[in-house]
Amino acid sequence: MQTILICYTSVTLQTEFSRILDWSSNNKLKLNTLKTKEIVFHCPHISKTLFPPLLPGIERVDSVKILDVMFANAMSPMQHTDGGS
Repeated sequence: MQTILICYTSVTLQTEFSRILDWSSNNKLKLNTLKTKEIVFHCPHISKTLFPPLLPGIERVDSVKILDVMFANAMSPMQHTDGGS
């Protein structure tokens, strides 16, 4: 199961992630945090100091492959055109 969380609110990322964990538990599902990754999509030249704080125990990645399509955090097609993994 993949959950994509897009935040444009004043609610913190930690609060939203806690809601996802609560929802999973209430629906008798277990979210495997060892396999959970976070990606922050941003403009190519934005400072990483503006990123939200890291979620405890969750790895932040620069790219992710969903349904065999690569998504880069700066929305660059480089991994497709350069043959990156």
